[in-house]
Amino acid sequence: MLTRVIAALVASVGICAPAFASPWIEPGDTRSRHHIQFLVDSGALNIPSNTWPLPWASVKQGMERIKVAQLSPAQAWSLSYLEHAFDKASASAYTQSRSHLASSQEILQGFEASSREEKELQTGLVYTGNNFAMKLTATFVDEPSDGKRGRADGSYMALLFGNWAAGIGAVDQWWGPGWHSSTIISTNARPAPGFFLRRNRSDAFETPLLNWLGEWQFTTFANEIQGAAYDDDKPLLWGARASATPLQGLEVGIARTILWADSVELEALDSAQTGTGPNNINYTTTSQSDRHKQTQLTSLDIRYGFNIGASNIAAYAQATQVQQRQQEKGTVAMGGIDVSAGLWGAHHRLTLEASNSISGFYDEPKYNTSYETNDSYLPTDNANYPSGYRHYDRNIAVNSDNDSEVISLAGQHYFSNGHAITWRYSHADINRDGTIAPPLGDNAFSITRTQVDNTQLQYRLPITARLMAEVGASHLSQDITINNETVKSSLHLSLFHHW
Repeated sequence: MLTRVIAALVASVGICAPAFASPWIEPGDTRSRHHIQFLVDSGALNIPSNTWPLPWASVKQGMERIKVAQLSPAQAWSLSYLEHAFDKASASAYTQSRSHLASSQEILQGFEASSREEKELQTGLVYTGNNFAMKLTATFVDEPSDGKRGRADGSYMALLFGNWAAGIGAVDQWWGPGWHSSTIISTNARPAPGFFLRRNRSDAFETPLLNWLGEWQFTTFANEIQGAAYDDDKPLLWGARASATPLQGLEVGIARTILWADSVELEALDSAQTGTGPNNINYTTTSQSDRHKQTQLTSLDIRYGFNIGASNIAAYAQATQVQQRQQEKGTVAMGGIDVSAGLWGAHHRLTLEASNSISGFYDEPKYNTSYETNDSYLPTDNANYPSGYRHYDRNIAVNSDNDSEVISLAGQHYFSNGHAITWRYSHADINRDGTIAPPLGDNAFSITRTQVDNTQLQYRLPITARLMAEVGASHLSQDITINNETVKSSLHLSLFHHW
């Protein structure tokens, strides 16, 4: 229903205000993120940079405060690139297109992911006025994994007022400092349609009581979760995130999401049984509000970067507490370190990152519980039970789904001629206990434990001033199953056009 509302609003919108720039840098733009983070870690820039989409207004305001005469050559390169990217996004209106052809679906992708299917063709129009912004995209997918050949992913319409933007759309988000994974919101699943509200500039509080927090950012949304497990009555996912930079190079973020039950499952809850259920929860006395709350996630993340000589070093971590209704809570987490430097006429970043999506992995692991919604008091023949913290059967947070451990080593290398090489080696222990337990647990990957090594390599180069090409490969040590489809080692070619 919400998707149809968005389509109707898109069809009826009018354009009447002069444009100045695309309002946000979207997830997937690893080059821009690298240069922003390089300036933050080296002490030249101090803005929140772990909540994506990242507002251009915040980045531009921070860039204007930089003392150019004091920059090192590597810092000046990063600033120059961001100025170029901002100018490119500042056209009154522009169109973008992307085509992607791969021999197999790719898995275990991180922040850089731009395609989720083997064959995709996307085109879109971006427009931003003084108080209105929109992006209209249409994507065609051949042999889609979720059965949806036509998609409006990435589309939005927003009103800009004061220092805020409020809108409706299906927008990719990435919350947290990780490059390969987030334990609360990532781009692993398709963006869900809904409403959003976010800050534009990250100005610090003026009051002395809160000014010590430094620059801060806030965003909130309410999205409609979709997938084969749902008919007309779909669950609602609400989320909010705030982050601040109290010290140079230090960013702290807190986030909260709640997945609300659909009415079909609540009816199943009412009819399943009365009295005391699992963990001695009395479901007949549980409040209506608490019974609606299927899964609740609370996240805390931190990143601190600093400069040593010609290099920057940063450490980061994210911990997320997951609670399924009133059952016992458990924590999943990720963390990493990265080193960046400008050397040999290029910009480089190396990242070592690990994630664990087993609830309570550090103490007493509780398998088949993290990112799930279903309780054992529900009838097992209930065909309408939700598919957990997933949108179209893909986990909304971690790319390895639940009960998995992943460690990765990755590199980014950017050259002065516009060429770029990115790579990642990952070792994943997926569905580590080797079981799923419907209706208690689910997993997009195989029901058996799978240990796989994945090596990814991408080479991106400009063909013209408006056309970029990317060739890449993904090697798997063994074939793997995701949502009943076999994923193999693959090659891909992508073209990006901006005019």
